[in-house]
Amino acid sequence: MAFMYFGGSVCYGTFISGKSDYDINVVVDDLKGAFKTNISGTDVFIYGVSSILDRLNPNSPISQYKRSFIDDVLGLPDTLIGLNEEYKVIYEEYKNFDFNKNLKGFLTNFYEYFAFCFNGEFL
Repeated sequence: MAFMYFGGSVCYGTFISGKSDYDINVVVDDLKGAFKTNISGTDVFIYGVSSILDRLNPNSPISQYKRSFIDDVLGLPDTLIGLNEEYKVIYEEYKNFDFNKNLKGFLTNFYEYFAFCFNGEFL
């Protein structure tokens, strides 16, 4: 494991005991791409070290769903669960992502993702 941190309602400060689930982002070595799984009611989003920075690129091959919630990076370092010191440079680069410079790409992905969810089509 390179690093892992809370996303979702814990990150956004909206967690409600008994109603909210836990979302955990895990960055691991030797994995290309990303996938999601559920472990005992916890949503776990797993990214390869080589893919985690791609998540921040609005035009990357990472799924639009995963690119639509990149604002969880803003909760770091408070939401950090664990960090392997061997990956501190990658973690710091990820944590220090300039969200404001990429706001347009984030908002476009967010809008298009939810437009698809509610309308069934990409705009």
